[in-house]
Amino acid sequence: RPPNSPQNTAGQVDFPRESWTFAGYANPESTILSLASSAVQGDLENFLNSLSPDHQSRQRQKWEGKTDVEIRDGIVKEFGRIKAIRILSQENISENEIILSLLIEHDDGRNETPKMKVQRIGNKWKMAGPYRPPAQPAP
Repeated sequence: RPPNSPQNTAGQVDFPRESWTFAGYANPESTILSLASSAVQGDLENFLNSLSPDHQSRQRQKWEGKTDVEIRDGIVKEFGRIKAIRILSQENISENEIILSLLIEHDDGRNETPKMKVQRIGNKWKMAGPYRPPAQPAP
């Protein structure tokens, strides 16, 4: 099996840039690899295919008025600065929704720790965007 086949990515937590290859969408880990790989290679179609339909819609709205070349260049630049992605923790919301706490290490030494929602749609996992906890009702 290739090193990043879906069977080999399940449970993986460290994704250094050198490991980014297209791995499909069989589990959340392979989706991270596929998204990052598509981004650094400027593969806009597979980048979008790594996202849930709702997240695709939000991205397309953000990109309104930009050409495909501008969009591709922006994604390549953004992901090209990332040295590694690490899964710090995983919270199962339901059978089809997971919240991943990530550590994103940048080449310049900066770190980000976003929480990302991943959703299973059919038999494929897709990135559904930043996780925002439900608003708590005011007391």
